[in-house]
Amino acid sequence: MTISVLPLPVQHPPVLRDAVAPAVPADQPTLFGEEAPLLRAPGPEQPLLPGAARTAAVLVRLVLESLDGRRPATQLESWFTEAVLTQLAVERGLRRRSRRHPPAQLCSVRVQHPRPDVAEVSIRLHAAGRSLAWAMRLTTGGQRWRCTDLETGPRPDPVSCALRGTA
Repeated sequence: MTISVLPLPVQHPPVLRDAVAPAVPADQPTLFGEEAPLLRAPGPEQPLLPGAARTAAVLVRLVLESLDGRRPATQLESWFTEAVLTQLAVERGLRRRSRRHPPAQLCSVRVQHPRPDVAEVSIRLHAAGRSLAWAMRLTTGGQRWRCTDLETGPRPDPVSCALRGTA
């Protein structure tokens, strides 16, 4: 019995001899002295102010107390922009005309920083057996965070509510 040995076929892609290597800065690290730079995913940027999650949790409690009528809206002025305060005033008016809302409990707060001076916050609340999702945008205003945008979920259409007599 004879055994014949055949060479393996070439499994490597063809070498591109005309390709030009990209210019690499002198301080760019390379692997094994190669000309191509190591690419690293950008890490999370450090926020300018700490405590965005704690601040967001406090602001959510302030909003809930204000919407329930337990806290005057004037106490929110230094923490929220005029647009957010106007939105909260409208929602407070809608809540007064509607049936009593059960108190909501804060379940979780998640924060991410797209830029060092911005915090985007997702909030989960629990009220009357339902989960509610809110979103908040905080920006640095001096030496503390300030809420510049607040989404409290879908709101009923005022025209259809007026036609039905509910809010």
